[in-house]
Amino acid sequence: MYLIGADIGQAVDYTALAVIENQESSALRHIERLPLGTSYPDVVTHLAGMQAQLSGSRLILDHTGVGRPVADMLTEKNVPFVPVSITGGKSTRCVDGVWRVPKRTLMHGLAGALETEQLKIAHGLPYIDILQAELKDFMVSISAAGHDSYNGKTEHDDLVIAVALAMWRAGVEN
Repeated sequence: MYLIGADIGQAVDYTALAVIENQESSALRHIERLPLGTSYPDVVTHLAGMQAQLSGSRLILDHTGVGRPVADMLTEKNVPFVPVSITGGKSTRCVDGVWRVPKRTLMHGLAGALETEQLKIAHGLPYIDILQAELKDFMVSISAAGHDSYNGKTEHDDLVIAVALAMWRAGVEN
């Protein structure tokens, strides 16, 4: 089964996509960034086409912020997807069909999959250098009140989020 993680952006952040083949282990087969300024209708067309091309795939969509209008358009086009609202909370739950997943859960799952080599990354992927740089720059910060937050040190973490969304769903599917 293929899992397509999609982190939606447009003007400042890229729309980033990651395709993971989920079997006994998971393999990152494809990553990409759509150009800045790509219209939401074009993003929807691209996502729908990718899902149609990968028969039986599941689209996991960041439903946070600008992901919501894209979700509305996917619904209008009858493109199935799993909406995920990324939260700062501590527990994962599904509310009215939308998964609320703490960013810490996404990041811990991705880090664990990389450390244990549960996630294998195919060689020669375009954008792999950007993904590696985003992973290297990703960090956790602890506030004075003891709250953790997860962000890239640089301006973009879009590919990391797309991969983390797909890996989160891989854990749910298994």
